[in-house]
Amino acid sequence: ELPTLINMTVLLVFVGLVFLCDSLADSKPNVVIIYADDLGWGDLSCYGHPTIVTPNLDQMADEGMRFTQFYTANAICTPSRAALLTGRLPVRSGMYGTWNNSKENVMTQVLHADGVGSLPHNETTLPELLKTANYHSKIIGKWHLGIQRDSWPLDFGFDEFYGTPMMHGPNEGNQSVFPDMQLINNTEVCA
Repeated sequence: ELPTLINMTVLLVFVGLVFLCDSLADSKPNVVIIYADDLGWGDLSCYGHPTIVTPNLDQMADEGMRFTQFYTANAICTPSRAALLTGRLPVRSGMYGTWNNSKENVMTQVLHADGVGSLPHNETTLPELLKTANYHSKIIGKWHLGIQRDSWPLDFGFDEFYGTPMMHGPNEGNQSVFPDMQLINNTEVCA
């Protein structure tokens, strides 16, 4: 079942937002940002979790730089991703709430399949800034900052994208309905 598999991946494996920046100059370091939904800093073995084993992440932590004090701008995925990419509070980019097109016509904090909106195209993003320093950027996983085709990662400075534009469907009661997930390779729908 694809929705169950995707849900498990999101919760357990860190299918958040990953920037993989390959430096074009030998003197520049690689930059990898792992942005995960529903993952606490204590959920990794390198931070002392007694039962969850994360050897690959532990190796990255041992060989790289660890940030042990970090706050996200919001507890919900859409506004927190917008803040990470822009360096601004979600309210400044308009990503603190979105209107959905359901019968209730209510404001929600994440983009849904029946919603409208995206990160504004006039925002300066981290991959755009990294590009000025000759970095190549890639996002793997959930984008969740624009569902429409003109609001995918390549439209905001990323060089490559492999993932899905969103994960949430419209809410029906207490159940989130997952639409058919689109798997995207750059701009092509794979599945």
